[in-house]
Amino acid sequence: TCRSDFFFEDLALEPTTVYLTIPLKDLPTSYRFLRMMVGQAFSALEEQREARDAAVLFVMDEFPALKELSFMKDAVPQMRSAGAWFWFFVQDVAQLEAVYGQWANVFLSQTDYQVFFGAVSDQRTREYLSEMLGKTTYAYKNPNVSWAHSVGNNNGDSQGMGQSGSYSDGRNLGQSVNVDASLVLSERDLMTPTEVATFLAQRLPGQSHSSTAIMLSKAANGYPLKLRRVHWNRFKLTERSPQQGRPSPPLLLTVDKPKVG
Repeated sequence: TCRSDFFFEDLALEPTTVYLTIPLKDLPTSYRFLRMMVGQAFSALEEQREARDAAVLFVMDEFPALKELSFMKDAVPQMRSAGAWFWFFVQDVAQLEAVYGQWANVFLSQTDYQVFFGAVSDQRTREYLSEMLGKTTYAYKNPNVSWAHSVGNNNGDSQGMGQSGSYSDGRNLGQSVNVDASLVLSERDLMTPTEVATFLAQRLPGQSHSSTAIMLSKAANGYPLKLRRVHWNRFKLTERSPQQGRPSPPLLLTVDKPKVG
């Protein structure tokens, strides 16, 4: 690290890709290096006027492993004006809250897309997803049975001037049964925490990992989307174009391990 062949300012000027990779076993002692480099990249973008018209994507895998980055609390809502976009990967909501506490909601509320996939075993993530999915209305019939019964007695006695006379005795019985089934609308969770976990654990025959996902997208006007992930080996890699001398646009990459992005 005594010299460098690039400048972070180049991120805003021309297509540039910078990979910062540290082995997982070295993260407990070397995460400060990643924190420093990310901080320098942010500072460089803030100082570049051209960055406002650029789109610099920061892909940060295992984001909580970097520990709490105090400058990220302001960077997420404000750095977009400097041309910065973020793609965070965390294992679950509880992990993010363990590092940032109540500030975890800043990351969740400011993101345009939240994608949840993998067999979610964290109860906090299930509850968060169930809450964000909102409510729905379902209809059911509410039967009402009414029963009425009545008994009446009629007695009569008449006698004329002579020896003739009459006597009558009668009883009236009546009953009625009414059945009314009214339609009732009631509210319930669109998906309960248990239903969230069950859906995200679904897998296609022959697959070793779950293939379902749920996306919360601002672009979809707040409506949640059910997704099914496709393994990378189902795609055909595009070859380099001989006419243009450059590769075709990249394909969408799906990560096949339980994470929340």
